[in-house]
Amino acid sequence: MEINQWRNISRPLTVFGIPVMAFTVYVMFFPFPHLKTLGYCTSVIIFYGLLAWRGYTVTVLYERLTGVLRGNKATGRPWWYRKTRRF
Repeated sequence: MEINQWRNISRPLTVFGIPVMAFTVYVMFFPFPHLKTLGYCTSVIIFYGLLAWRGYTVTVLYERLTGVLRGNKATGRPWWYRKTRRF
């Protein structure tokens, strides 16, 4: 069976293992050019790179945070429907 070339099309775009979305830090602080700002932005990018190297991208951390905030039980009915109608 031949492997489809389009199968990995949804993989996140990375530059040297760092997600491209991490580089938006440079765009946010571009109006304030200073050597300290460049150092802060570069350290944040390196931090994102280390997280990605360990397998924890920003998306994965966000999903884990929402999972913790949501709790253990995730049902398909809203709380007001579950509270008012006992079947």
